[in-house]
Amino acid sequence: MGHERARRAMNAGRPARLGSIRLRQAWLLVPLTMRTIRLMPIATTGAFSFFLVFIAHHDHPGGLQSVPPAAMFLSIGCGFVLDDPAEATIAGVPPVLLYRRVLRLALAIPFLAVVWASLLWYARVDGTTGALTVELAAMVAIAVGIAAIASHVVPDGLGGVAAGPSVLVLFVTVALLPRRYARFLPIELAGSRWFDLYGRWAIALAVAAAVFVAASLDPARRSWIPRGGRRPQGRRVLGAATRAPAGGKP
Repeated sequence: MGHERARRAMNAGRPARLGSIRLRQAWLLVPLTMRTIRLMPIATTGAFSFFLVFIAHHDHPGGLQSVPPAAMFLSIGCGFVLDDPAEATIAGVPPVLLYRRVLRLALAIPFLAVVWASLLWYARVDGTTGALTVELAAMVAIAVGIAAIASHVVPDGLGGVAAGPSVLVLFVTVALLPRRYARFLPIELAGSRWFDLYGRWAIALAVAAAVFVAASLDPARRSWIPRGGRRPQGRRVLGAATRAPAGGKP
């Protein structure tokens, strides 16, 4: 009974200890991670988004109709947040890949929020702020999910290079589809029902977040991403070292 109680007490304290360790790791990693996050793509795409809204002001009183395309370009810049040239070098450090990527996103979100809030203020958006923000969050999640997958197949793990064109091709293709097929992810707000304003983009956000998590698992737990058919070298070397040479001599 005493051993059972001790084991239960240890298990009950594990979540608290793990949380304390994660906070300590974040405190140590934040300064180093901030130096490696590429915020310039967000600033560049944010400037282009402001340009789109500025052009719209000349044709209509306000730039609301140009905010969804501006959000799409802003999300393209967010795909570069995961790019870390040192990712292969630090793959063996205690913080897992998912934790390091979530930390990078958490550090970039405040900068993205400032750009987005400024864009909504400049476009004079009033009643649809929440729906547009959910749409931006889903677009960012899609870009980050594509970048997470591409980082395993693109040279040097720079998935943002592939995420930008992929997001652009995805939404342009959706816009060119017939209306009955493009209704699930229309770039511009369609309809006034809750599902039209929030539902479809909330579903896209959840699916993209799940893809991001799955693509950011540790390599030992991830087996669904192709790696060019290469087998781990360690197993071949181990097998060659333990195989007896011809003739039975040591």
